[in-house]
Amino acid sequence: MKILLFNCSIKKKASRSLKIANSFIEGLNQNINIREEIQVNEITLYDKNINDCRCCYYCWCEEASGKCIQKDDMRDLLKEYIDSDLVIWSFPLLFFSFPAAMKKFIERTFPLYTWQKHRKVITTFSLVDIQSY
Repeated sequence: MKILLFNCSIKKKASRSLKIANSFIEGLNQNINIREEIQVNEITLYDKNINDCRCCYYCWCEEASGKCIQKDDMRDLLKEYIDSDLVIWSFPLLFFSFPAAMKKFIERTFPLYTWQKHRKVITTFSLVDIQSY
């Protein structure tokens, strides 16, 4: 089972929500009903170069084949996203919502939902850590 863990906290490895996500994965590893090997790929979104979506709809054009016109880290991230069996979003709750890096990533998945060849059901499990200041 390929698990993609998105760490969306500005605190990166020191994030409390990441500790919760890692506990969840540890529980999966201990589950006797899961017979396949678990591979975890942790990606910290604040370390990636992700541009804002331009809403240019280039990815909808037939010649684009569902690819974004921008050349940044999203090309590789989308491949990881598509190939994963389980996606875990680890993020703090900031100002009653999720962080900006996560919002940018979600907006840039736009080509996946507009081009037929990329359609795949992805199981998503979200973890929320309410920050207290």
